[in-house]
Amino acid sequence: EKRARGQTDGHFAGNRHPCPLMDQSWFQHDPEQGMLVELHSLSKAELNGRLGECTAYVPSKERWAVQLLNADASPSQSIAVKPGNLRRAPPADAADLAFTAAEKAISILSNMRSEPSGRYSEADIERVHMLFDEAEKHDWANVSVHQGRGDLAMMRGDMAGAVVHFRRAVANGYNLKGADSTVVGGAPGEQQILRRVALANALGNLDDLDGESHQLRQVLAVNPGHVHARLSIGQNLRQRGKEDEAVPEFMMALQLPNEGPGRLADEVALSQIRRAAIQQLTSIFGKRANQLSRQRQHRASIEQLQKLAKILRESLSGPQYDDKNGDEVAPILTGNVEHTEWNESTTAVFFGAGGRQISQTEVLCQLVTDLARTESNMTADYLELGERSNAEDALARAEAALALHPTTKHDKKMQGRLKYERGKVKEHEGDEVTNAGGEGATERAAALYNEAKEIYRASHKLCPDVAAKEAFGRAQVKAHEDMEFVPGPGGGGVARVKPGRPGGVRLEQLP
Repeated sequence: EKRARGQTDGHFAGNRHPCPLMDQSWFQHDPEQGMLVELHSLSKAELNGRLGECTAYVPSKERWAVQLLNADASPSQSIAVKPGNLRRAPPADAADLAFTAAEKAISILSNMRSEPSGRYSEADIERVHMLFDEAEKHDWANVSVHQGRGDLAMMRGDMAGAVVHFRRAVANGYNLKGADSTVVGGAPGEQQILRRVALANALGNLDDLDGESHQLRQVLAVNPGHVHARLSIGQNLRQRGKEDEAVPEFMMALQLPNEGPGRLADEVALSQIRRAAIQQLTSIFGKRANQLSRQRQHRASIEQLQKLAKILRESLSGPQYDDKNGDEVAPILTGNVEHTEWNESTTAVFFGAGGRQISQTEVLCQLVTDLARTESNMTADYLELGERSNAEDALARAEAALALHPTTKHDKKMQGRLKYERGKVKEHEGDEVTNAGGEGATERAAALYNEAKEIYRASHKLCPDVAAKEAFGRAQVKAHEDMEFVPGPGGGGVARVKPGRPGGVRLEQLP
């Protein structure tokens, strides 16, 4: 499955006619891969004035491989040319005709993308290709053509094809007055940023991490606060095994204001970027905490879990957006950490792997479940440190989170998990009474162990689990002096009646 990076999501579907700004700055761009160039000052005079595409730079020869184009824009021979004999090709005479055909194709693409079922006909695909072919004959370097072709390739999962066309869109997208300076606030280079983000997305999905990083760094050089690029850089670094460097990128994707060139105009898309950052942070902090806990570094584990819980709560308390119209609605969580309530008013729909629709309730319930799981893990760490009061507080927060919504409230697996932790808290309390000793300690401890045993029983009933079954036996043994718990060679253990004890002593077993 392809890594979930930022998608094009129709960024290019309204790309207006970019009238070339014909001054000397038009030609002040070094050749790069995908650029349409004009050959000049060559000894072979017949090649001067020919147009071609820079396909690759050959460092050993210090030359560009240039695929020459015929008059009808079809490919001809490939030759090696020094950079000094190349310049950006001038705008095509028939650029307006190219944009007319490209806009028709992009309109069909927009309708295809908006289809709720995610399905589209091969006839539509053929029509789009035909219109793009027509546009290319008028202007091979038309950015709308290559953006549209790249968008279509992404929709069809053809990442290699998307890279080719997005690269051409980037290489030929400089100084296009209309497309680059009249969208999303009017800052120069808006569309060029979107082209680079789209190219980075396709490169990342081909595991070209260096290429992806280069494009994203180009975006961040123009707008350091570009949240989409920050998310993708974080994913890139994490895939390289650099999680410590990835964390601040995800935090910036989550917290930076959505401002500057290339900002996301769609609040729902921004919300999806933020949630993707949360998912990455949940995975990183959760994994760290798990490793630290296994190494018995429970205080350090708690610190990681507290950071994660704060992120999840802030996300659930922030603004949410209706996916149908983009209107802001009330936060999901209201109140403070101790008392929160679910808000039912949002109706957003998101799309997951394979185009599967994911309701907002499903997305947010996952966040709530993650929050409950985080607090549950904190409970376990506090118990290992002997801090039962803190463990009870963390468990109460976990139980409150799970009760926020009917869907999570009836999640038997998580209910069973929290019951198990509740049993551990009660068992720990019994241990404290036993260790303190004194008059009546045995009876008080036995009562607490029996309570723990019944909680473990309820946990096992909700979600049958070996840990709950073993804990049930352990609590039963602690409550009865005629029983013992025999540790197993690989951890855990079994409860049994002590040898030689009265035959009337009965050991209860869970199924």
